[in-house]
Amino acid sequence: MLWELRQSALRDPDYLLEDVAELDERIEAHVDGLVLGAEHARPILEEGIGGDEASVVFAAAYVLLRLQDQPAADLVIDTLLEAQDEQVDGLRQALSQGPLDLVGERLKELYESGSAKIAVAVAEVFASRGRLQPMASRLRDFYEDEDAAIRRAAWRITALVGT
Repeated sequence: MLWELRQSALRDPDYLLEDVAELDERIEAHVDGLVLGAEHARPILEEGIGGDEASVVFAAAYVLLRLQDQPAADLVIDTLLEAQDEQVDGLRQALSQGPLDLVGERLKELYESGSAKIAVAVAEVFASRGRLQPMASRLRDFYEDEDAAIRRAAWRITALVGT
């Protein structure tokens, strides 16, 4: 819920920098609590990442990435491989915000050889972090994909990389 509030606040002219900073502090406090209690939180996180609501998937995946634990990071990527619609969106958001040091290599592989649905999500993750070259190898394919959602994502990526 706090993340959705933050996302809305970023587009709301009535929110001030202090308001967003307060939301960031609240989010960080919740994440810290889950990371500290990881052994008890893990079953909840594993259930959440398998959900079909983007915000729940985001929250679970983000915390799993923050655990800095290889099995937890692998679970995020393994879930992405099988994800559908809202799940992909939640995972894309978590990967755009969370640490990538334990998943970066697998993400590169998925960008190069994964399905268009997964590769475009990974491209958006890299683009949001300034790590995707403007005319990256698969970007043209995304513009021409028959799936409108993939084409929309390609244009979001274009805006992020400034091409």
